[in-house]
Amino acid sequence: MESKITYTYRKSNFSRFTGVANDRSTLSTLHDFLSFTEQENYTNCWSKCFHKSQLYQCANSPTFSPKPFRGDAELLKFIEEVLVSSTNNNIASVLSVTQREDRMSLIDIVYLTPKHTLHDVLTYSPAVLQNSVRKIQFIIYQLLQCQHYLHSKGTLLGSISLKDIYVDEFLWISVCPKFCEEFSCPPVGAAQDVDSFVVGNSENDPPDRNLTSMTNKWVKGLVSNFDYLMFVNECCGRVLGHPNHHPVLPWIMDFSQPLGGWRDLTKSKFRINKGDDQLDQTYEVARHILSETSEDVAETSLKSHSTKVHPHHISDVLSDITYYTYKARRTPKEILCQFVRQKWVPHEYPSSVRRLQEWTPDECIPEFYTDPAIFQSIHDDLPDLEIPTWAQSPDDFVEQHRVALESDSVSRHLHHWIDLTFGVKLSGEAAVQAKNVCLALVDEHTTYTDHGIVQLFTKPHPEKIGLSNKYISSRPPDILYKTKFTHPEQRLSNESLKMSDTDPVEIDDLIKQMDAMNSSQIQLPPDFDPLELLGRVEKDPPIQPPSKKCKCNECPYHRDTLYLGCLIAQIVLPLHTRALTAPQSLLLDDYVDMVRKIVIGHKYTLPSALYSILETVLEIKAGLSSSVSGFPHPHNLPPVTASLLLAPPVLSMPPYFPELFRLLSAHVFTAQLLCHSATSPGEAEQELKARLAHHTHFITNYGHRLCEEGVNLYVPFIIQLLSQKSGDYCVQSLWSVFSPLSQILGKDFTYHHLSPYITPLYTRDDVSSFRKVKLYHRTFIQQLVTQFGLQNFLEDYSSALVLSLYSLPSSGEDGTVTGYSSPSVNPPAISAIDLATILRESILWLAGRVGPLLTAKYLTSRILQSMKECYEGEGWSEEQTGATDELVSLLVTGDLLLLPAVTCLQEISFLYGEQFILLQYIPSVIRVVESCDTAALLPSSAASLLSVCTMLLYLIPCLTDGALLDLMEMRLITEILLPLIAIISNPRQCFPSSRFPTEGSLSRRLLALRVLDLIILISQRIGYDQTRRFLNRPLQAFFRSFEIVHSESESWSQSSQVSEKLSSREASRDFLEVKQSVTNANEFYIGTQLSIASPAQIEIHKSTVSPDVLKELEHVFTIELAHKAYIQCCRLVGGIYIKELTNDDLIRRLCAQYEEECLHRLRGLKQTEACVPQLDYSQSDISAGNQIKTTNWFIPVPLQTPPPKLSSSPFEIVSGNKLTYNHSAHEQKTTPPISIDTDSKYPAISSEKLKRPDMELLTTRHLKGDWIAYWEHELGHSRDKAALFDFKQIGLQTFTGHVGLVKSLSVLDNENSLVSGGKDRTVRLWSLRNTGSGSARCTPQFTYSEHKKPVFFATFMDSVKQMVSCDGSIHVWDTMTGALLSQYECTKPAVGFSAVQTVQSFLSDHLIAAATPDSAIRFIDIRQDQFAHEFRVPSFSSGSIAGLVLGSTWIAMAHTTGSICVLDFRTGFILASWMCRSMESDLTQMTGYNHSQFITCSMDGHMALWNHNSSTPTCQTKLTSEQQVSSIQVYNKAVITASQANRVSTYQPYVYEGNFRGTLGDKLRPEVFKGTLTSMCLLPLNRQLVLGSDSGTIHLVA
Repeated sequence: MESKITYTYRKSNFSRFTGVANDRSTLSTLHDFLSFTEQENYTNCWSKCFHKSQLYQCANSPTFSPKPFRGDAELLKFIEEVLVSSTNNNIASVLSVTQREDRMSLIDIVYLTPKHTLHDVLTYSPAVLQNSVRKIQFIIYQLLQCQHYLHSKGTLLGSISLKDIYVDEFLWISVCPKFCEEFSCPPVGAAQDVDSFVVGNSENDPPDRNLTSMTNKWVKGLVSNFDYLMFVNECCGRVLGHPNHHPVLPWIMDFSQPLGGWRDLTKSKFRINKGDDQLDQTYEVARHILSETSEDVAETSLKSHSTKVHPHHISDVLSDITYYTYKARRTPKEILCQFVRQKWVPHEYPSSVRRLQEWTPDECIPEFYTDPAIFQSIHDDLPDLEIPTWAQSPDDFVEQHRVALESDSVSRHLHHWIDLTFGVKLSGEAAVQAKNVCLALVDEHTTYTDHGIVQLFTKPHPEKIGLSNKYISSRPPDILYKTKFTHPEQRLSNESLKMSDTDPVEIDDLIKQMDAMNSSQIQLPPDFDPLELLGRVEKDPPIQPPSKKCKCNECPYHRDTLYLGCLIAQIVLPLHTRALTAPQSLLLDDYVDMVRKIVIGHKYTLPSALYSILETVLEIKAGLSSSVSGFPHPHNLPPVTASLLLAPPVLSMPPYFPELFRLLSAHVFTAQLLCHSATSPGEAEQELKARLAHHTHFITNYGHRLCEEGVNLYVPFIIQLLSQKSGDYCVQSLWSVFSPLSQILGKDFTYHHLSPYITPLYTRDDVSSFRKVKLYHRTFIQQLVTQFGLQNFLEDYSSALVLSLYSLPSSGEDGTVTGYSSPSVNPPAISAIDLATILRESILWLAGRVGPLLTAKYLTSRILQSMKECYEGEGWSEEQTGATDELVSLLVTGDLLLLPAVTCLQEISFLYGEQFILLQYIPSVIRVVESCDTAALLPSSAASLLSVCTMLLYLIPCLTDGALLDLMEMRLITEILLPLIAIISNPRQCFPSSRFPTEGSLSRRLLALRVLDLIILISQRIGYDQTRRFLNRPLQAFFRSFEIVHSESESWSQSSQVSEKLSSREASRDFLEVKQSVTNANEFYIGTQLSIASPAQIEIHKSTVSPDVLKELEHVFTIELAHKAYIQCCRLVGGIYIKELTNDDLIRRLCAQYEEECLHRLRGLKQTEACVPQLDYSQSDISAGNQIKTTNWFIPVPLQTPPPKLSSSPFEIVSGNKLTYNHSAHEQKTTPPISIDTDSKYPAISSEKLKRPDMELLTTRHLKGDWIAYWEHELGHSRDKAALFDFKQIGLQTFTGHVGLVKSLSVLDNENSLVSGGKDRTVRLWSLRNTGSGSARCTPQFTYSEHKKPVFFATFMDSVKQMVSCDGSIHVWDTMTGALLSQYECTKPAVGFSAVQTVQSFLSDHLIAAATPDSAIRFIDIRQDQFAHEFRVPSFSSGSIAGLVLGSTWIAMAHTTGSICVLDFRTGFILASWMCRSMESDLTQMTGYNHSQFITCSMDGHMALWNHNSSTPTCQTKLTSEQQVSSIQVYNKAVITASQANRVSTYQPYVYEGNFRGTLGDKLRPEVFKGTLTSMCLLPLNRQLVLGSDSGTIHLVA
């Protein structure tokens, strides 16, 4: 329905319908002509809308009136058609339909509705709709749509109230129509009595039971105090029995005497109880905190109001604790322990009503005036509540207490208490003066609730004038008089003046007495006021004229719409129409008239958009009759109905409302469908796709029209999509709407409102693999970085990505674990999605994008901290039989979870060099080992140890040979391997077990295997010579651990300090080096002499070891482990070397015992205790299906020459330096021979796994030189130190390309790109990725050369993804192609724009603010490619523009002469304007400090910090000549300045002192910076500075 208002005169086409003649002969003046034209246009618009709606029928049409029904069957059918099968989602769902017993023709409908009503929202949570025109308009629009739907079905909305309109948290309403009582309405042409259409539905309520009438009656004394107070409580929604919303009455006395000890009713009970000093302190402290944090609140204005501090005096009128304390004698103990205090202590409850009144800060409850049972206790250990001594019984106390409430002493001051509890002293300055500011009324809470403090009266409550007075009665008061008779007998007594009907009085005597009285002096009582009765009459409200009956031919739809208008008035003016919530005695005429008067009285305080709605719906627009009755109207206009009001030109609704309503109506249906259990997944997904397409269409076509209130109205429905029960639906919704929506909302709003609902999606378990790919794919990660900002993303999402690494094992559909070889299983299908691989790629992409420092802070550090989670819970599960790995001998579930994270660490080290391993990874391993104190080992400690050991197995192959040898010499042996061996062999403590008893032995066994794997890996990697050099002590310590279990002696030796450095001469033995033959594994050669050190030993007795620890060690140091370790070490080190172990005989015996056991098991022989010990071999990896080849490892050969004696060694020299094994010599030692096929059982590690070549392939971004110094320095900073800018003058990179002075520098939000503009009339784009060792010289990635003058401003606009630069004219160009998209010239092209800034505020980030030389600010809309508006700024004096600063809603412009003007850039209103008097020279610099402050600098070195609305500087200082500022940057709250003397200084503003603190910075060293410093830019996340020089060179310095 499209129509357009035409504001030109034309002949009315409506005259043939209305009969109105268009006579212009009487129009003599221009004013008359314009008035006539306006009236005609208004009439024509109504006519056009009326005909286009096609819903208005002639009055004789039967469909114009509500349908009459014949019988309940037709009625129920109609209800099913209108309600049950409703196409309008604002109609509440019908739960049941029942027929009334008292009135057979009517039925009761039970609706399924949300919890809270619109009455609850307006009454108890007014901040939800406060100061939000769009939200109120949207509720009105929904009501009109609902009424329009019902009218189209031939029925009415009915006389609903705010309590019949339910609302959810998204402000979507559900209406419960009350049209059943209107079903019997006959057609309009029939006789109809509309007197029954009153504003109310209860037939039992008395006709005068409304607030106005009850107040008037109480004022006159016609209603008791108790009844009136209970009625006021009822109007406020207080309900008997509701702990949080129970009716309240005042404590009126201290119970010291029956009618005395009155309480001061001008003060609240809270104030009397706490005292004025405490309330003042509470209020002032909160006000002081609020004033101090106002700047921070302004910076984070998008955050919730819950973070604000609200000055207040009172928290509540009646708390639930007080309520249960009052009724403690009648409340069960369980409830008292739940709400009052958890432990039942009877003597803690007040013992008497007097003590109760003294203790409580809350008001009284009605039970103390009505119910004597409240004093009687139902608990045996809690006595009855004591009553005052002047009361004989609880009944007597209640009676006297009630009498005291009705006494004149209370009635005279009760209106003051009403003002404090329900009236004007609850808000505004009156509340502050009365120390009665309630927290619930000022905290601006937006959570729905059904109780709270309600302000019922907006004006002071009238006092009660109907007080008892002995002088006001039908009998006149007694008169005391004095006569001046000379004779005593002439005196007349008062008694003689009294007359009766039975005593005749002579007329002469009466005349004489009257003459005597006239001559006497009359004396009245001192407390008699003859004008009191007249004052009461004057205070009475004027008499209202009787209500007029409506005409019987009124349109029911029109009447229904008028009543809806009254309901809209209650929504718009809830505080002023609260007294109209139950006017049951009023007819619709009177009710509408009262509402109209209220609306007209607030015409100039209401927003124009809302007033125009009320003006139209209630027909109070000029030219329309104020009477409800009568059709056609005096101007013959059609009646106001919902169908006409929904026409676009009638009501001033936003243009996107119709589309938004259709979208959200379908959205509500979709949400109900997705929650319905009977909905099939396919149907639900199709419906969701359709709805998401609708959302995308709305955002694309109407998103740019949304204002801030419209966004707040729409975004909650998007949040509902992201909060669905199904994680798959959430991900699908996020993927569809995030990108277009975030482009409309901007970074801050998108982050604060959507981020809390996106982060949990990464941890939800109900998201399928296919959906999760979208979350982890780098295209979506890039969107999050762009729309949230890099810092917000790293702080909130880096942890989520890291944790997802451990929850996404890399596996295919067939069960194959990616990354491990499994020959027996086919590779996964191509369609299988490897989530871990995608996530790893995204993390590596992010690491390359953010640079080495941020990677180390936010990615690798969090990976290292979270690795232990892989081995917690089910991470200790047994080995995975389908997966193998050459580096890890026994795979468990935790290894599979850890592999993606370790792979990320490897790839990052390949990207930035092995310094990541040496300076971050290895120190983290050492910290874990050091923190695992063996005296207090926790489950998390064992998991941490296992994770770092596994990580080392994968990191050591990444190191180069030189780095590995340096690590061996420095830290690997003494700080990692030896402490680990000491931990696994510690006989004084069990490993922790949190789930099952054997978990401790399992964790110790796995750790022992990891240590052995480390030793074997290192040994094979570094070779024979270096192994014998470095691994002697770890091998000795490891094999010595077997003595604890298998030694026959009662004591054994153990290293006293694993990290102790021993003297090589005192603790070493010399041996010949023996090497294995390359061609024959059974031949060995004698080499050079070597030394084997023996660590210091201590004796440990077996009796001191706990049985549990000993049993645990038996499960770890088994004969299988001895065989595995000994055989592999023999192969890697050499037999002669390994044989010199201190317990070599024991280890060889264990190996032979293990081999013999394996042979017995393979041959099916039973083991006996005589030959094989009863040990636990459940962890053996020997299966019955395997065959072991039994060949001697040392093969004896015939001796050709007699060998020399080599102590007792079994090796003999054959020829030269060739050795062979002497079997006979070995038999002399009674040690059984060892024979096993070691090649198949213990295969060597392949060369690909042993050393990764990736570290040496691509070294462009490896950390070198100064980059290592900077990276290591920043990595060591704590979070507290990182808040301070520490400038070390470390040169990182140099950028060359500009010719001449660099005037502008700007860094993109991701801090990996730089934009510069120079005097050479070019704009250059640079990459800030690290390269070289600090002296690298980089060239620009792109150069834009379309400018004709030097460029003084260049930046990148994230909202439109375009570059903006200015040389006097503004150029907008594409960064990818360099094409000029648009160009904007100043009004004076010869001069051009003087200053340019981009707007960063909510919904305005597509605007550019440009200052012209004539002190005007022009705003350019980049999206619309046009000038938006212009503001003219007044100036105190002439001068050029020094700068522009943009805040959240304001813009400040400064002239070089010191003139500063601040405007509201939304309206153009001037907020402040002043002249900087403290400057002695021109103002040169101006930059923003935060969202409410800015900084200025002048040529004389004066630097000042200003509030945007104050002409007095907050802080100021005078700098020296060397400190004179050429550029300013802000880091946190520190001010960083750059001077042309090549000095960079840091200052901290101190508001309380009013100055800046700082020191003169060191002059830049020539090797770091050359030339004169002209511009500066800050990288806050990386804590780096970009410095521009006059020579065109740009330096990156830290």
